[in-house]
Amino acid sequence: MDQVESTVLKEAFVAAAREDHLEVVRTLRLEFRSSRTGRREYEAGVIVKDAIVAAARAGHLAIVKYLLKDLPERDFGIRWRILDEGAAHGHLRVVEFGAELTTQFRDLTHEYSDALRRATSGGHLEVVKYLLKPGKFTWRYLNALEHAVAVKQRAIAELIYRRLEQQCGCDIVLDLVESGKFQVVRFLCSNDLVDTKLFEAAFIKAASLGSVDVLEFLLKCKGVSSEVSDKAFVRAASAGIVTTMEFLYGKGQVSREALLATFESSRSAAVVEFVYDEVEGLPVESVCLAVENAAFCGSINGVDYCPGEDQCKILQFLSNRECIPPEIVNKVFTEATQSLQPVVLMGLSHDKALESELIGDAFVRAAESGCLELVAAWLGLPCISGDVVIAAFNSATACDRRDIVAILFDVPGTKRSVQEQAVVTAARCSCARVLKYICDRGDWPVEVLEKARGLAHSKKIKKFLDKKLNLRSEPGNTPISRFDKDGSFVG
Repeated sequence: MDQVESTVLKEAFVAAAREDHLEVVRTLRLEFRSSRTGRREYEAGVIVKDAIVAAARAGHLAIVKYLLKDLPERDFGIRWRILDEGAAHGHLRVVEFGAELTTQFRDLTHEYSDALRRATSGGHLEVVKYLLKPGKFTWRYLNALEHAVAVKQRAIAELIYRRLEQQCGCDIVLDLVESGKFQVVRFLCSNDLVDTKLFEAAFIKAASLGSVDVLEFLLKCKGVSSEVSDKAFVRAASAGIVTTMEFLYGKGQVSREALLATFESSRSAAVVEFVYDEVEGLPVESVCLAVENAAFCGSINGVDYCPGEDQCKILQFLSNRECIPPEIVNKVFTEATQSLQPVVLMGLSHDKALESELIGDAFVRAAESGCLELVAAWLGLPCISGDVVIAAFNSATACDRRDIVAILFDVPGTKRSVQEQAVVTAARCSCARVLKYICDRGDWPVEVLEKARGLAHSKKIKKFLDKKLNLRSEPGNTPISRFDKDGSFVG
């Protein structure tokens, strides 16, 4: 027979492979060679592949192996087809052979193999067990599980789920929900396949992510204890997600203890305000803890904390509610002054229980440290007296805080005599920026400039004052020698 493309010959060859007639296959195989060259015709490869597929479907491994020798070793496509067809029809030996072929050449296209899906559709449990063995293949397990549920293969669905547990751990349930596999989760819960701890872990994580829809869905699938609900509430509070807190609180499963613990430890203004408005009879101890927590600046377990905008809002909120004990207000404010925490100072500065002299102390401290925002905000308050302004001005001058000096320079409390003394102080303390600013703002008496020059340690400042005094070119100025080393006039 020389008609390679004969339809009858092709059909006979494929049928022989399908029916496991090895001798017939061997005979017909010879017909696919050219009578002229003796070589296999090009299209014969396609016919051989069709015969291999037919044999794989029928589970005839001997014929598969025999015909495969006619194809190039690098023909990956037919090797994956052997695996897929064997899996679809439940032929474990064919699947094992196909797996050996595909893994031998490390072809990464196994991600696109349909073997697991087709074995699941056919309900071939043993084949699925083999395909799921660790180290064999990497399947798209979420899709495979969804398919197993869809075709109602409970035993196979459980197998795939257990494999997913090993791969994803405690995030498996949440991964399923976030991937939109709702029917899968319902199936697993209704068949008691989901481990309680994994379900609870998913519930708590969903709360920390603010996934209210997921929480609602999980509650419909399977209830959670009040303890788990508390943990979820605290996690949501830690993330500052009030919508999730409202949802869980609305379910009536959040304990008073969890509410108080959240109030005392949260650094979110929205969270603190929510709990304050919901809890009746909030203990004073909890308020004190909340204030100290908001004002805390330091490191805990390697994590640095420093009051920010939200913490300022917390302090202002509680201060406006007049629920902070006076001793706590004054204590926290004093500590914030010592460590200069502007956020805390601003947050408590309008508390009616705060002692006015403490604000004055903080104002001077802020000026000394160059905290422009705080000085500008408090300047003009009734409790900031003229003496406080002078003390702040002097401190800012001695520390070379030019911006602060500029703000306080024209304040009514800053008298001319104070300004003149600032010239001397700036020179003595080598505060070049402040000295230049003050000198540029006024025409100072020669004796003031000379005194400043006599106390200056910096050569640059002395040179600057020399120019101001114009000692060499202007006659009649008091000689520098008339001042002793400490700047006192000797007459």
